[in-house]
Amino acid sequence: MKRTFRLLLPIVYAALIVTFTACEESPIKSDYDYPVDTNKAPKGVVTLDADVYMTKARFAGEVSEYANLVDFGFVYCPDSILNKADGSFEKAVLQGLIPSRNMISMKASVLTNDFDSIFKGLSPNTDYAYATYAVNYNGVTYGDPSLFRTGATYASILDVNGAMDQSVWESKNFYQVDKDGDGRNFEFSIFKLTHKGYISYAKQGPNIYTPDNLFVLPGKTIGIDMKLDFMVYPTGTTAAFCSDKYSILISKDSITLTNCDQAAVLDSLTFSYPVGVTTVPDSLRFVERSIAIPQEYNHSKVWIAVRHHQNTKQGLFIEKLKLY
Repeated sequence: MKRTFRLLLPIVYAALIVTFTACEESPIKSDYDYPVDTNKAPKGVVTLDADVYMTKARFAGEVSEYANLVDFGFVYCPDSILNKADGSFEKAVLQGLIPSRNMISMKASVLTNDFDSIFKGLSPNTDYAYATYAVNYNGVTYGDPSLFRTGATYASILDVNGAMDQSVWESKNFYQVDKDGDGRNFEFSIFKLTHKGYISYAKQGPNIYTPDNLFVLPGKTIGIDMKLDFMVYPTGTTAAFCSDKYSILISKDSITLTNCDQAAVLDSLTFSYPVGVTTVPDSLRFVERSIAIPQEYNHSKVWIAVRHHQNTKQGLFIEKLKLY
């Protein structure tokens, strides 16, 4: 969560002045001066190393007694800006070198002394500096600056959808696992003349299958704060023929016939519809979701699969996969 950092001491003083002026007697200055003691400014303010992937970075820091702080969070800027203030965030802030949008409060969203936040859209191939800050009524303390360098302009690892031709899908080198061993797996298809993707059949003409098929993205090294967008749906048009099941799997090992049951499940659904629904409209049938990749897979090579299995009736269609 991004919040603009504001030094709150002037606001607190103003509030005290208003309170006292409401009294019958005018106060003297010593009645409302807050006795600032710089020796009691926040302690234990620590900046940890940034975790960087392309133009995204995870900032992490620590403070002491967070509940007693007026505010705390992160401040960042290009290293070239910090150099103008002799490497001091305190000087850079006081001199107005850092815009308010680069001062991010974590006070409202954190209930611990250690915290982190993802920052996106940084400039590519650029040196940055950031620091943790903490504020109480005695002053502001900055952790030691941490330097990092961004990578190339951010790009998706995978992005295919129903508007793309077979050659584009095939260029991503998906492979398949025929878990049920019936010799039928996912195959490229054009559904209803316009939707391009891959289908796994449970029934095709007079042929009935009991599929357990996996459509697998080969190993890709991912970064931080990654997401998988996907769109899948049963090909049946009536509720009676839309009981297919899908699962989204992830593993740090290549997904194979022998180990696919050990892969972690990120998402799973057996399609079902309310009583009384016979013909299922696309708005109910199409499932389009975005799921976060757990942090345990950050900076790891992963295999991701769409599995069509167990409860099946007509077929399962994959129309969109995006890993970014």
